[in-house]
Amino acid sequence: MRKIKKTLCILLIATMVLGLAACGGDTEQPAAENPAETENTSPNTETSKNTEKTVINFWHCMGGDNGERIERMVDRFNKSQDKIEVKATYQGSYEEGNAKLQTAIAGGTAPDIAQIERAFVEPYANASRLEDLKPYMEKSGTISPDDFVEGLMGYSYYNDDGKLVSIPFCRSTPIFYYNKDAFKEAGLDPETAPETWEDVIEYANKLTKVEDGKTVRYGYTFPVATWYFKANVAQLDGRTINEDKTAIGFYDNGVGKKVLEYWTGLRDSGVYMLPPTKDGALVARQAFINGETCMFEESTSIIGTLTENCNFELGAAFLPYASEGHPAMPTGGSNIAIMADSKNKEAAWTFLEWLINNPEGCLQFVIESGYLPFTKQMVESPEIQELWANNPVYRVAYDQLQYAVDTEQHQYWAELKSEILAAEQAVMNDNADIDKTLDNLYSRSLEILAQ
Repeated sequence: MRKIKKTLCILLIATMVLGLAACGGDTEQPAAENPAETENTSPNTETSKNTEKTVINFWHCMGGDNGERIERMVDRFNKSQDKIEVKATYQGSYEEGNAKLQTAIAGGTAPDIAQIERAFVEPYANASRLEDLKPYMEKSGTISPDDFVEGLMGYSYYNDDGKLVSIPFCRSTPIFYYNKDAFKEAGLDPETAPETWEDVIEYANKLTKVEDGKTVRYGYTFPVATWYFKANVAQLDGRTINEDKTAIGFYDNGVGKKVLEYWTGLRDSGVYMLPPTKDGALVARQAFINGETCMFEESTSIIGTLTENCNFELGAAFLPYASEGHPAMPTGGSNIAIMADSKNKEAAWTFLEWLINNPEGCLQFVIESGYLPFTKQMVESPEIQELWANNPVYRVAYDQLQYAVDTEQHQYWAELKSEILAAEQAVMNDNADIDKTLDNLYSRSLEILAQ
């Protein structure tokens, strides 16, 4: 018990640090558009007094359009039967939701089901706060661990006994979007996206527009965030955390310096729009939608939003990589788990099983949002196949999973992530010296990972 409390306490501290960093714009979850504030819902009531239904409290971190899609999905489940009522409650960003979940666990008011950013799953698993889902799958006979997409399962198994403590839910990867109409205007082939960093620079120069000494259209943008940095590091065979899990894995090999030199070179060239530290993802996204920039890196989860709002033909491709490197990208998004302290686990599993198997569940949410289908059944479904045929952008996101690389699994990743983001912002926004910044980051990583 002492070990569990210590683990949770450390995670809460790390979460608070990350939450402060998140205010600076770093996120692997697209920023919500005007998310509604909602109150936490106590999970202690097992049945609704009015209907005698078993009440399941489900905490999620989807705001804006995706939050509305979650609400519609839950409403479809509630209408599909008369024994269980799921109450979905928005808890803010991944970092904010994580902090609230920690507080709720400590106070004995945790929900039955929680959406957890995938890199935050490990500390909960180590503290035995997540239910093992294998027995429920075996009992139901409708799904097994082998039915999930392999490239998305890296944050599902924990502990020496191999418990399956979470499954993929709103999972995504970063992807390269581009404006096909602008490509045509600039004399570029709209069906051929840049493959390498060098190609990006060449294309961005052709796409950038300057009028009366003022840049009115940039060729390229992406938010200054750990996600894109991790991708570029992996493309050069670096690691976010080294194999020994003692320090960052992009310092001694010079990979981090090479990536930051590429970034600052873009910034100084005049063809890259540098988003602000606050709401950088939203600013970059809107600039792309408005045609103020022509190439853009963001989550696959906003495909639906871009498709609905862009007044030009949307193109998508794998993330560009260094010419001496190779394709690689990290996954992102969240998993979903049943909390070990839930008093309504069987009912919670009934909801989870419906989300996985029923076409009205996550399959419909995936189609609407752009998040990745996470079971083989979803991938092979007529609905997904038709979606991919009609809009190839969605297929690109899934195909890119073959290059998935995740090397930040660590109990103290939350704290280290905030340090990496601070280093990126110092270099890009404050013109800090790259060598000195990486020296300091390396020293901090040693301290953090040795806790």
